Amino acid sequence: MTLSLRTLIWDAAIRNILSNPIIGYGTCKGQVMKINTIQVYGGIYLQYFSHNYLLENMIQGGVLATLALVLVYAVVYRKSYECKESILYSTISLAVFCVLFMGQAGCVLFHPTIHFAIILLYYCKKIVHAYAS
Repeated sequence: MTLSLRTLIWDAAIRNILSNPIIGYGTCKGQVMKINTIQVYGGIYLQYFSHNYLLENMIQGGVLATLALVLVYAVVYRKSYECKESILYSTISLAVFCVLFMGQAGCVLFHPTIHFAIILLYYCKKIVHAYAS
């Protein structure tokens, strides 16, 4: 998959988002949806997921679900910032940032294990205090 092919997929994803921006299209049994149809190689039509975490969230849940997800991340980081001096906070924050960054380029799908890291961040202060004593 080349970047030029991804840009075609992203264009198709944006068209799909604009056609149903508020609530999206829902999930496909918990998997990414392959609704982004593009024409390549002289008339062959291919269907792909978005290869972009943000676009895929907007396709599945629309603006409402994407805003809710951003709100969850904001609450978690605000709460976890209380233990910003700990190595746990630094390590998990870096891991979450890397996965989200790679997800924007479609390098990885948003893996469910990232939710575990988000939970660790939320309870970072309690974990640090529990192991400090």
